[in-house]
Amino acid sequence: MKEAADRCYQGNGYNPNVAPLPGLKVGSMETTFQHPYGVLPYGNIYTDDTNSNDLVRHLGLGVLSMFNDEQILAILAFLDGVGLAMVTACSRFLYVAAHQTELWRDLTLQLFNSESNGHVSLIDDFVQGMWKDLFVRTVTKNNYLRRQRGNDTNGSGHDSVKNLHTYLYNESPHRPIHVRGIFSDTFYRSYLCRSFAFDSTWWNTSSNNVSRENVSNLDTKSFLSKYEQPNIPVIIEDATKSWPALHKWTSDDYLIQKTTGSSYRATSGSAPYPAQFTMKSYFQYCNSTAARLDEAPLYLFDRSFAQQTPDLHQDYFSALQQSCPYLSSTHSSHGHDLFRLLGDDDRRPDYKWIIVGPQRSGSNFHIDPNATHAWNAPIRGRKFWILYPPGVTPPGVIPSVSGDEVTMPISVGEWFLSFWSHHVRQRFHPDKSKRPLECIVSPGELIFVPHGWWHLVYNLDEGISIALTHNYVSSTNLSTVLRFLSRKPTQISGCRDRSSAIPPNRLYEEFSNALKFNQPALWETAFPLSEQGWTCSAWTDEDTIDVRSTVNGIDELTKKDIADSEGSMSKRKDQKRKFLDMENSNGTNTTQSCGTSILSRAKSKLNEEEADVNTKPMFSFSFVQ
Repeated sequence: MKEAADRCYQGNGYNPNVAPLPGLKVGSMETTFQHPYGVLPYGNIYTDDTNSNDLVRHLGLGVLSMFNDEQILAILAFLDGVGLAMVTACSRFLYVAAHQTELWRDLTLQLFNSESNGHVSLIDDFVQGMWKDLFVRTVTKNNYLRRQRGNDTNGSGHDSVKNLHTYLYNESPHRPIHVRGIFSDTFYRSYLCRSFAFDSTWWNTSSNNVSRENVSNLDTKSFLSKYEQPNIPVIIEDATKSWPALHKWTSDDYLIQKTTGSSYRATSGSAPYPAQFTMKSYFQYCNSTAARLDEAPLYLFDRSFAQQTPDLHQDYFSALQQSCPYLSSTHSSHGHDLFRLLGDDDRRPDYKWIIVGPQRSGSNFHIDPNATHAWNAPIRGRKFWILYPPGVTPPGVIPSVSGDEVTMPISVGEWFLSFWSHHVRQRFHPDKSKRPLECIVSPGELIFVPHGWWHLVYNLDEGISIALTHNYVSSTNLSTVLRFLSRKPTQISGCRDRSSAIPPNRLYEEFSNALKFNQPALWETAFPLSEQGWTCSAWTDEDTIDVRSTVNGIDELTKKDIADSEGSMSKRKDQKRKFLDMENSNGTNTTQSCGTSILSRAKSKLNEEEADVNTKPMFSFSFVQ
């Protein structure tokens, strides 16, 4: 209680180690945003004379007041849309609780991923409101069209669809009601995590410490000797200024036109399901109230854009070969992008992505998949990067011994609010090799991210940010990749959900054979090193499996993983919005990119009580006007 009270200052959740809320100028005065439903952190109850006994909560929940707020959300997460809407009318407290944006987001994504569809349905028009608005609109549309199909015997269906379109667009969006007397750290936390403001002093000159090179002064030999071989990040200035994408992609209309007929996958570390958007509808989402209220906005991280829209691929790839030949498989003589030896893109692990997101979106701490190097080039919007050297775990990130699982905050905002002060202390670690690096990368620049580095990326600017990224294997990380493929088969990603791709338990063998045949000199150098041990301290031999000596065992393990996954998926579809395995959703190991959300934590606490909850009356409310 005292800790909660100490965090509070005039309702802003104030703490000297926590980032401030964003300022909003009204005339000559500057104020702060308020929670849309009027929630205050729990500590404010000690200064509120009208509700000293938390009266709104106790009267509004009745017998359910014995549960904490996380458990209340867990219970509400099992309701369908009609049930959740009815609960909002029961009391003031339940009105606020049942309007938590995560509940309606998860219901909406479940609707588009429903079992009856058999696949992820396309979101081709995102209403300019909240997730609740999209949910209501989608259900209304589906029900209306279903009835019309049953009654349309005279060919009047087209007019009916037009009438429905007019009706839906004339519907007023949901407008939150400000409720007094709601004190909840649980409800306020997600609001605070999405509403904090970046302070420009966070990236002063001393902390903006990633090396910079102008593209005109960096040839292949110097890039390899100064950065790729010693595994050091670098920002290459003016690397992308000649790319057509840098100029063409500033136009939303251009991107929408070029992507007509295509759809793209977007996910979030806190969302239970992916979403499939058209580019137009995703832009609508980025500009919607829903995106502004999401603690971790859905992030478009699509691996198939080059196949779907070759024009977008040509807007940068040929120019990349000219501006940065050391990052081009066609111009490089040092063995760049060695996974290309596996054949067509369909066979190799995923390696190229287009990344689109609104302000505040980004990637939480992760290490890039399969021990690969990477480069990332922002096309629109600046990106703030934090990088930790191999073997140095960022504060707030807790990997398992084997690295298969990683526990961390669910959103980038939560990490900043909870662990920024710890990160600042790490800047001054006595051992300079353990200090983090930070930088801002702007359009026109490209950052090289070496293998094994933890990194977090945050989109700084208003509007829509767009970037391109490629992961690759070269002569400088080949020995680590070989050891990773042979010793960490359960962590291999980018090829598990595509039948055309080489399965993880066969990837080492096929890659080794391709190297022996096409690049024997590289194989003869890298293989002995891979056998001696790890050349990068990001990985250890704890809980490793040698895929070469236990091929049958790995086959069985793979089958078991698939069976467990299918069984888990079936169970989660039966129980409302249980979290799915999001392997390959964003090019990283799921456990490295996803933390634990409010709802999942609450559900885990309730696991032992579910039988009792299912046999007892779920609700007994007192009505508070």
